[in-house]
Amino acid sequence: MIHYLTMKKHHQYKHTLTLLYLKQFKELKDMGLATKLCFETIESLYPHLRHINTHLYTKTQEGVPLHHSMQSLFNSSKIATKFSIQSVNISSWISYKYDYEKQSSSLLTHYWRIIQKPLCLIALSSILNAGLLFIFVPKVHKLFTELNQSPPFIITFILHIKTLLATYSHSIVISLLLLGVLSSKWIKSRIVKMLKRYLYPLFLHKLCMEISLYLQQHIDIKSIIESIQVNKNSLYKTSLHTFKNIAINNHKLKEGFFSLLPTHSEQHIITHAIASNQLHKGLHYIAKIHKDNFFDSLKQSLSRLSLCLLILTGITILTGFYLTLLPLQYLVKNL
Repeated sequence: MIHYLTMKKHHQYKHTLTLLYLKQFKELKDMGLATKLCFETIESLYPHLRHINTHLYTKTQEGVPLHHSMQSLFNSSKIATKFSIQSVNISSWISYKYDYEKQSSSLLTHYWRIIQKPLCLIALSSILNAGLLFIFVPKVHKLFTELNQSPPFIITFILHIKTLLATYSHSIVISLLLLGVLSSKWIKSRIVKMLKRYLYPLFLHKLCMEISLYLQQHIDIKSIIESIQVNKNSLYKTSLHTFKNIAINNHKLKEGFFSLLPTHSEQHIITHAIASNQLHKGLHYIAKIHKDNFFDSLKQSLSRLSLCLLILTGITILTGFYLTLLPLQYLVKNL
């Protein structure tokens, strides 16, 4: 738990620095500075951003487009869609990326705070109950034995379970490991299926938003779709292959977007946007819908999880309280 929190804080700090770098770079570009001069200015004025600056500068010297290098700073290979387009308006691209990442980071931080307290409470109550089970219960059993009293059934039952686990611990561990190995493929497939369904709105948001961004820079839609690079690790590589095949090979742009969009309403928006030559606006609107839906769904899921954790915490606390009072109540009853 402590290791996870430490890693999380490190990731947040790194993400904050990356956003700060994007902000400073965009402000310098908006002032009319050349890209090389932007690198030199950040190197001179912002020592804490030098490692990011050096990384990006090295990549550009190797011939990698700047927006591709900046995209690599954000780890989202499972859902991100890569485009091989070499030249874009870097200020517009940074504005989109900065706004999206900043809003996402702010929302995720808020949602983490929602669930943080219940997690801490259940961890604390579980530790207390473990202390009761492994320290308090054996002492209570010993006390009953010394008083020549038969202990309550729950105390005897807990000690029997503890003895059983201690006796067959090796067999239990081996069985669990074997079960895990045998069911690993099934578990992995279920997790992948769940992630594909849950992250699909975020995938659509990123795809539609970037296509819209390139369209606003007067890049042909066919060139944009042809430039899509399907990552072999992507959760949606099949969907992207289907989209490209229908839109490019079959020359059916509208039907290609239909293969991605889940609702008739979104399909109507795309149909109208293509007919009115306002595809970038239609895609921007759809991207916004899916981003809002994703974060609303995430908030609801975390709220439910938080409630479940609070209920579970209450149960564990009551269990500990019951185990504490049970011996005293039993002794008073039998005096």
